Formats: sequence, C-alpha cells, structure tokens
Amino acid sequence: MVLSTCLVLEHQLTLLLLAAIVCASGAFVTMTLFVRSRSFDGRARIGWLFLAAISTGISTWTTHFVAMLGYRPDVPATFDPLLTVLSTLVAIAGSGIALALAGRVPTRMRTLAGGAMLGVSITGMHYLGMFGYQVPGVLHWDGFAAALSLAASIAFSTGALWTLRGSAGLRREALAAGLLALGIITLHLFGMQALTLTPIASETTAAGVGSTGMALAIAIVALLIVGTGLSTSIIDMDERTRADRSLLDMAYRDPLTGLPNRRALQLKMDQALAEGRWFKLMMIDLDHFKSINDTYGHATGDKLLCEVSRRFQASMGPGTYGYRIGGDELAALVFDNPESAAQMAHEFGAALREPMDIDGRQILSGCSIGICSIENAEDAETITRRADAALYEAKRRGRGQVVRFTPGMREADRQRAQLESDLQSAVERDEFRLHFQPIVNPETLSIFGYEALLRWTHPMRGPVSPAEFIPLAEASGAIGPIGEWVLKDACLKASAWPSDLYVAVNVSALQLRSARFPALVARILAETGLPPQRLTIELTETAIVANHDEVAAILNAVRALGVRVAMDDFGTGFSSLSHLRRLPVDVIKIDRSFVTSAEIDRNSMAVLKGIAQMGRDMEIAIVGEGVETPAQRDILRRIGCDGAQGYLFGKPTPFVLPTTPMLARAV
Repeated sequence: MVLSTCLVLEHQLTLLLLAAIVCASGAFVTMTLFVRSRSFDGRARIGWLFLAAISTGISTWTTHFVAMLGYRPDVPATFDPLLTVLSTLVAIAGSGIALALAGRVPTRMRTLAGGAMLGVSITGMHYLGMFGYQVPGVLHWDGFAAALSLAASIAFSTGALWTLRGSAGLRREALAAGLLALGIITLHLFGMQALTLTPIASETTAAGVGSTGMALAIAIVALLIVGTGLSTSIIDMDERTRADRSLLDMAYRDPLTGLPNRRALQLKMDQALAEGRWFKLMMIDLDHFKSINDTYGHATGDKLLCEVSRRFQASMGPGTYGYRIGGDELAALVFDNPESAAQMAHEFGAALREPMDIDGRQILSGCSIGICSIENAEDAETITRRADAALYEAKRRGRGQVVRFTPGMREADRQRAQLESDLQSAVERDEFRLHFQPIVNPETLSIFGYEALLRWTHPMRGPVSPAEFIPLAEASGAIGPIGEWVLKDACLKASAWPSDLYVAVNVSALQLRSARFPALVARILAETGLPPQRLTIELTETAIVANHDEVAAILNAVRALGVRVAMDDFGTGFSSLSHLRRLPVDVIKIDRSFVTSAEIDRNSMAVLKGIAQMGRDMEIAIVGEGVETPAQRDILRRIGCDGAQGYLFGKPTPFVLPTTPMLARAV
C-alpha cells in the first residue's frame, strides 16, 4: 500500500486535517514549555517539564486517536480502554523523561539521548494505541514499514531538540515544533502503511465511537489542555518581563523620590556623547540638609527630599532631565538650549527659598549649584568632576550660590586633590603645630585656660588656613589621626602649665561618632599625666545635633572621666535650646557674631543677656568669643559671663604666657 493511497483513500481527510492542527499546536506548546524549563532549577523546572510532558502526551495521543477515528470510515471500530489509557501514559511519561534528558544545558550526547527517547515514546504510544484498535477483520503488519516509522520519529524528534541547543527564540521554537509535528505525522502515516486490514462481515456497528463529532470533541478537549499550558507560559513570561522591567527600574531609579539615579545619569551622558549632542551638567547640593535631617529625624528628612524633588521637577523645562545622585545631591542634564541651565538654576533656587510645610513645620532650605558645559570636558567623568569643582566653589563662597565652571577651576581642583593627599601624611611629617589663645575672666582679666588651635605649615605652600584644610580632612577621613595628634599634643603641653590652667581642644563631629573616643581620651590623659578636670572638649552645635543619642552616650562617658564638655559657636545651629536641655554640657561659648554686634544691635544684646541668664539657671559656664574691643569686654562683664576670648586678650601663639601685652591694654 503506497503512502498516497493510505493518505487519500483510507483516511477521512477532514479528521486528518483536524489531527494535524492538534499536532502542530501541541508541538509548538511543548517546545515553548521545554525552553521555559531551562530558565529554572529544582521544583520550578520539574513543574515546567511536567507541563511540557502533558502537552506532548495529550497532543500526540489526540493526533493518533483522531486520525484513527478517520481511518477506514467504512469499517466500524472500537478501542480497548486499558491499552488506550496506557498509550497516553506512555506518551506523557516517555516525553517527560526525554525532555529531562535533554537537560538545562543540552550537550550533544544529552540531546541525542533525549531525541531518541522522545521518538521511542511517541512510537510506543502509537503502536500501543494500534494494539487497542478493535475492528471486525484481520490485521497484518509490515515490519519494515514499522521500523521506518520508528526511525522517522526518532530522527525528527532529535532534530527538534537539536534545533534548541543554541540560543532560543520564537523562530527556533517554531522550527523545532515543525520538526516534532512532522515526526508525529510521519510516524502515523508510516505506521498506518505498515498495517493491512482485511474486513470480516459483521452485523455489529460501533455506537458512534468513530463519528466526526467524537473526534471533534476529543480534539477540542486536547486543544484546551494544550492551550492551558501555553497560557501558563505566556502569563509567566509576562510576569517575568514585568519583573525584569521592575528590576531594571530599581537599578536606574531612586526609590524615595522616583527620580533617575546616578547610574541613569551616567548612561544618559554616555549616550549623549556617543550621539555628539551638546549638554550642560548641573550638580546641586541641598544646603543644611544634614542638620535638618538630624534635628527633625530621618522621616521628616525623607518627606523634605520628596517635596524638594517635586519642586525640582517643576522647575525643569523641555530638554532637561533630573536625577538624584546622593543623599542630598541632585543633578540635571540640560540639552540644546544654553540658557536653560541658568533659568532652571534661578527657578529652582527661588522655589527652595519658599518655606516647605513638613509635618506641620515650616522648613527653609536652599541649594548650591555647580554647572559645567560639555565644551569644558571630553568625557562623562571629566564633566562630572568639573561640575563638582564648580559646586565646591559655590559652597565655599557661602552656599546658596550658582557657579559655572571656568578653566581656572581646573588648577584649583588639582591643588585641592593634592592638598587632600598631602594631609594623609602631614602628621608623620610633623607639619602640624598648636597655637594657644587665652580665655580670661572678663572681670579680673586673669587667665584660667587656653584654647588649642591647629596650624598647618605645608612644605611647599606654607601656612594653610584651617578653614581650607579642616573640611578636607573631614571629607577624606584624615581627621581621625589628626584629631588624635591634636588631643595628645595639647594634653602633653598643658601638663607642664600651672595647675590652675586648663586646655580646650576642638573635636570633630566625625571623632564623636566613634564609640572608642572615650577610651582614647582616657589613654591620652594617662600617658600625658594631665588631670581630667584640666581638659575641656569643645565641639560645635552641629556635631552635637548629629546622631544625637550616640553622641550623648559618648559625651556622658567622657564626662564620667572628669573631662568637661563645651558647646562652641552657640546660637548658629538648629534648635540650640532643645538639644542643650538634653545633652551633657558644662560650658557654652557664645558665637562671635552676637558679641561683635551687641554694641549696635539690641537683638544681639538681648540674645547675650538671655544666654547668660540661662547659663546661671542651668549652672553652665558662659564664655563670649570674638572680643576685640574694651566695650565688648565690658558688655560681657556686665551681663555676668564667666569667661571671654578674643584678640583683645591675645592672639593665638605657640607659647603660653602668664600674661600678654594685649591683656595690659585691655584693662
């Protein structure tokens, strides 16, 4: 019997076409699910392989069953239930094992083994189903045609899995599905060619089992099952796509403000440079944000950042992209219009000067802005560094400034980097010296202590201002060893003074964040022999405000040694009185701005009187700073200050004297 005769004369073509549709659909879903299984491990992979096996088994069995219903429609036929069910299980189990053999990483041998197993299982399903095919007649088998059907099934199944050995994709999945479907159909046709049916006359008829309606019902059920597998795959792919997009969005977006982050900024600049687009980079730093954050708490700080972000975006015009690149740092890329950057800087600065209502508090902020144009840089790294240099200059000028990068800043930037590097080894090279400024009784002018002030003489640049190198030391981390040297040298020198003089040493906020600081103070006192009551630790109000609970614990440990604590520059920070009430402080040093203006400003005078009275009520010593005239000294004396310090009584010198020429003139 030739193949064309089997196909045309012995099959109902409508049912054969239906079987082919089921076969192609099932093969495509099987290959899709098999590819999905490679993306998983463990139970998830087993689950996807199970779905693929169900799809293969059901679609293959349905293809065979519907085609058999269409075979020799003139002969009534029935099917053995046990063998029919068994053939389905063989197809499911065999294809599952085959796909598992092909593996997540399909080597050549695993692919060949999986393809052979898949072909054998499909062939086994076909012939078990044929053995369950019951007709009134005699069945004759052609062994060669049967062997040919097995070979075709193995070859096409192996070809399908081999196609998916490389990188998967829709085209490869469709090609693999086509090969698998072709293998199943070829198996059926060669298998039916191996069968010869000789009918025997019988009065028994099949009760509708071979009807077209039955075949259609079975095909619909099979397609629903296969469609369920496909739907599962589509839903999973959609979820994974959304998850991938979410992860990508998280990688390039700030979760608090919703603004793109530093990585997104870098990517945008790289793209613009590759396309040759002109742009300006604006680097923006919020003024006093740390103090606000530490004063009111991180929750309030986060809400403030969100409100700042909203105003930031509102100030951006067309062709402008905003980013949050750090805790209190923003950035903007301005394309095409050279004037847009200046306009945006003006609008954003004005927006931040308006009070922000955060949790019922009216909070004022501000910003410093540095701008660099691409004409002044050749790559993203350079323009970022130079915009940072312009921002640093804006903050140096007093904050609230907008500074454009100029070529002269390159040298300043280089010098600043060199200075920062030199700071790291300045202690080892013995380049630091301490100068001492007297603290006197404003009534009697007797000296009762000295403040130690750090001075740095650079081997090439000469004297460097503390206002320049102290912020660099804090930013670079060099303040740790420098601060330890200052404390030890001050205590060592003070140990040789008369016993009624104390030394005041300034401590950085960074030093106070270390839990080992009290132990450091205790060790230095023991090594130098200075009694603890002759040492005063001075720190700024900002240092006390930052990390309040931790700082309070450290200050209490320091005071437990017998060391006194002084708050320097009082009145210039945030919420002075509230923090003073809760923190261990022995001395308040009033900021020089109040002292120097008290003669002409009654508000400053009122502040001085209020602080002095508060000190008496809280039993805290009050020292006025920046005294330069006898009239200022007289004011401090009249309001009852315990101490005074300033050029009127003596400038900082490397030597400590019992009296100074300036003291004589101050009388």
